Amino acid sequence: MQIKLGKEILKIEQKDLDNNSSGMFTQRMVNDTEKMASFIGWDGLEHLRHIFANIGALFATLIINRQVFLYYLIVSIILIILYNAKTKQKGKIDIQFRNKTEKVSGLIG
Repeated sequence: MQIKLGKEILKIEQKDLDNNSSGMFTQRMVNDTEKMASFIGWDGLEHLRHIFANIGALFATLIINRQVFLYYLIVSIILIILYNAKTKQKGKIDIQFRNKTEKVSGLIG
């Protein structure tokens, strides 16, 4: 994916970049495809593996002891809520970072 993107970026002429000030566009394309490739590769599979392992442990706990299952379920829900809050906060910080980099990434200023 990144190799194809690199080939397409190399086809863009300098006058197009200068006329459209698309330095930020190019930077975002490269960074975003790198993140997507990372998730689609082993990182995405690792997330799925953790999800299935947790679901399996949850059902095994249900069979063994219902009180521990309820505790595990409540703690899991709390952790999911905290993780989602952290992800939203990181998203806001990422947006601020991207806004700051837009000012310095343009090729013509």
